[in-house]
Amino acid sequence: MAGEGMSCLILSNEAEPLGRARDEIARGHGVEVEAVCLDLADADVAEQVARALGDRELGLLVSNASFGRTGPFQALDLATYRRMLAVNVDAYVALCHRFVPPMVQRGRGGVCSSRR
Repeated sequence: MAGEGMSCLILSNEAEPLGRARDEIARGHGVEVEAVCLDLADADVAEQVARALGDRELGLLVSNASFGRTGPFQALDLATYRRMLAVNVDAYVALCHRFVPPMVQRGRGGVCSSRR
């Protein structure tokens, strides 16, 4: 998106890699990049993103955050599975629920999923 000249708001729960990504994208593409450190497992993640955006519109929501674990099912505690669902499902649904209606109202925008 930055390569197409779009300003970006990027999110991560890891501040240091987030800052490096922000700097790399901004330098490499000459666009404005805002980095927001937050946890996608937070129940209010969509409102945190909305606050970060302020009065700017979100034109494209790209989701590429997820995590999983391998190994025997019983090896992980229930809290890990709940966190996995919060990040992999709940956050995506909450962000879509918050930002898709304004896109529809404007008649432009989009949502996509990108995996590394």
